[in-house]
Amino acid sequence: MGNLCSSARAREGGAGPEGGGAAAEAPAAAAGPLPRLHAEAVFDVCAAGPGRAVSGGEDGAVCLWDWEAGETLEAWRGHTRPVTKVAYAAAGLAFSASRDKTVRSWRPGAAGPARVFEGEHEMAVSAVAADAAGAAVVSGSRDNRVVLWDHETGKRAKFATVSRNLVTHLAWVPGEAAVLQASEDLTLRVWDTRTMKVAQTFRGHNNIPLHCTVAAAGGHLLSCSNGFDGRGCEVRLWERRGERQLAQMDGHRMSANQCAFLEAPAAPCPPASVSCSADQTVRFWDHGAAAGGAGPPAEVACLSLPGDRGPYTAVAALEPTAGDPAEHWGCLGTFDGAVAVWRFDPREGRAEVARASE
Repeated sequence: MGNLCSSARAREGGAGPEGGGAAAEAPAAAAGPLPRLHAEAVFDVCAAGPGRAVSGGEDGAVCLWDWEAGETLEAWRGHTRPVTKVAYAAAGLAFSASRDKTVRSWRPGAAGPARVFEGEHEMAVSAVAADAAGAAVVSGSRDNRVVLWDHETGKRAKFATVSRNLVTHLAWVPGEAAVLQASEDLTLRVWDTRTMKVAQTFRGHNNIPLHCTVAAAGGHLLSCSNGFDGRGCEVRLWERRGERQLAQMDGHRMSANQCAFLEAPAAPCPPASVSCSADQTVRFWDHGAAAGGAGPPAEVACLSLPGDRGPYTAVAALEPTAGDPAEHWGCLGTFDGAVAVWRFDPREGRAEVARASE
């Protein structure tokens, strides 16, 4: 598939090798190729503290890696089927959901799982989220069931079942006993984990929301959906307090598989976001007036990896150990098993690939 980046700034040179721009001039902390982490498709990636990330995929492995040094720190195995989603708790635990109907937690330095959560889902577990302490874990499945687990005991604490609520993703609301969930019934739900009852519902998607996330301040949500030929492949920005949509970003030609906020210091609503798509692009969005800026939301940069990597399956914002605070770093996962680290400078509207696995 050819490069489908279309933004003006991307055409001027910010799109990477296939977009006509020069290859990234990476800093010393992010130079050289990344290790090949997965033998098959990467299905999810997430930040795991400064300089680190977690990934999971078709091969059933869960990998913790240092994206600045280009080193694999852990390659955990235990799932008997593909890993669908991963999550990380600030306390130092990684979590994985799998088509083997289980959720597992992993602790650096240990070969096996810290906990195995099983026996509650009848179908593949499609989502997992955890609070910062790693004490409360929520899983979701295509069986319409959302389960709250106690990490200390490894047992179910509460659960809820909603008809037609085929869960596609979960994201913990920072600092709250709440979790955001996307569903194939075209809704977003915020669950109160103290009661496992729905506290808020957001409607507006015409196509299935595949992914969702919450801003660090907790007041804004981001979601993206499936689609084809430019229809339904949008990214949507939501306000929690008013339970309303603030903006819609269009540009992807095929399903927008994942999205992430690009945070700014002291900003109640992040001014920008990023999304990846089956159209083999990563697009960067300025939220404009919807986030206190000026003008309508707009695509400000776009990048693609060299060659045909298949659909871009996962994207996440990362935290560097040092560097320019105005720049944003993140990672990308692809259907052919590659991972890449990107850098985005909103001052120049420039995005580039810093390093990638071969």
